Order: sequence, then structure tokens, then C-alpha cells
Amino acid sequence: MKKVAEEAIEKQQILQRLRQALKPQIGAIEVAKFNSEENEIVANVDAEDLALLNSGYDIYNVPLTSARKWGVVIIAVKSLLRKLLRPSLEQQVIYNSANTRIVRGLARSQQTLKQDLQADITNRFEEMMNRLEAQSQEIDRLKAEIDRLKAIQ
Repeated sequence: MKKVAEEAIEKQQILQRLRQALKPQIGAIEVAKFNSEENEIVANVDAEDLALLNSGYDIYNVPLTSARKWGVVIIAVKSLLRKLLRPSLEQQVIYNSANTRIVRGLARSQQTLKQDLQADITNRFEEMMNRLEAQSQEIDRLKAEIDRLKAIQ
């Protein structure tokens, strides 16, 4: 039990580090961009994490900026490095895009399964309530029959 709690803490720490690392690269993300259908789909998924995943998968097209004194030089060096790293960055973008699609698909599947389970539970509950009502009526009928037989004796 302790191990599970430690793993949960580690996951939360890792998520916090990832969020902190990604936010400066991709800027502020408006979670409100998601439409209501997507909000329902990701009800059990942290909306901020999904927003980061959706908007931060393209690491190649991150704007190059610098507020330093030598900003123009720094941007030129970054641009050169981006060109040198282009094949690797493009592969990473493809991988990130695929992962984003998979997560969206899994979230939709989870929501569908959740709805199916809820419908199944509701149907079973109604069925059990109908059976219970039928058995209650049968019990009442049998009690009336017992009372009638007692009265005859």
C-alpha cells in the first residue's frame, strides 16, 4: 500500500516538472479552447495535461525569441541549431502527434465504456426493481392465500 502511495507522489512530481518545463516553450494555454464534447470526454483526465499535450506536441515550430542584449545573435544560433536538428525534431513531432491522437482515442474509449457501464447498471437496476416488485406482489398474494386458508380452517 505504501508503494502505491509513493508511486502516486512520484507521478505527481513528474507531472509538475513536465508542466513547468513545457509552459515556457508553448506559452499560456487556454483550457477553454476545448469544446464541451471534449470536456465531457476528458472528465477523468487532467484538462491541463491534455491541453499541454494537444498544444505542445509540435516542438519544431516553437517561436524563437530572446529578451537579452544579444537577442538577435541568440535567435540566429537557435535557428541554425533548429536547422541542424530538423530530422530529429521532425521525428519527435511525428511521435508526439501519434501519442496525442492515441491519448484522445483512449479518452474517448474510456468515456464510451463509462457510458455503456452506466447504461448497463441502470438497466440491471430497473430489471432488479421489476423482479422485486413482482416478488413483492407474489408474497402479498401468498399472504392473502394463507390468510384465506387460515380463515377456512
